[in-house]
Amino acid sequence: MGERNLYKGFGISYFMTIDRLFVNLTSECFGDFLIGKRWEVRKYDGHFNEKTVVPGRRVEFREAYNRASVWNIVLDSVIIGSLEEIFDKVPYQKIQPRAKSKEGAIEMNKKLLGDSEKYIAFETDIN
Repeated sequence: MGERNLYKGFGISYFMTIDRLFVNLTSECFGDFLIGKRWEVRKYDGHFNEKTVVPGRRVEFREAYNRASVWNIVLDSVIIGSLEEIFDKVPYQKIQPRAKSKEGAIEMNKKLLGDSEKYIAFETDIN
């Protein structure tokens, strides 16, 4: 029996999806990556933590599940903490380029991600 590709017909290869970190984005946030954004913030949880967000891991940033993708790789810069702690270490424009201030960037991320005690920020580069 031949190998079955469960993703056949979806325009992606099974092998492209193995061991990648998947990040679903709104169209607006996805557009930020198309113009050079390299940092992403996520709520710290079972999918995004120090065991899953590791340097060298491939990241697929996808626009609204069924649209375009940008593939990057996690760099050495990974920060875990509150949004305030993260934005104290990384200039807000690098994480939220549409924000007008650090406080605005924090509010935008809380609105997108929800309130949490802990978040994870990671820097990526084009893969």
